[in-house]
Amino acid sequence: MQLDPIIPLLVATILALALFGLLMRVARQPLLIGYVLTGFVIGPAVFGLITDLEMMSRLGAAGVVLLLFFIGMAVHVRLHHELCGHT
Repeated sequence: MQLDPIIPLLVATILALALFGLLMRVARQPLLIGYVLTGFVIGPAVFGLITDLEMMSRLGAAGVVLLLFFIGMAVHVRLHHELCGHT
């Protein structure tokens, strides 16, 4: 059985995200900063763990979609209606 080459990269990325997320929680900083730092560290700028630009672009697009999804889950509809003046 052969392993898909993206699986080890995804596992390393998830572990790096967990580590930076833990560090940001200890430092009492927003998790989003940890996620951005993780992308910077595992990208070609520092360690070069992910060098395929097409894969990086796809993972980045998926990350933006997930970020917008979670922001949408955190928005309170009642507060939005009060701020925008809707009844």
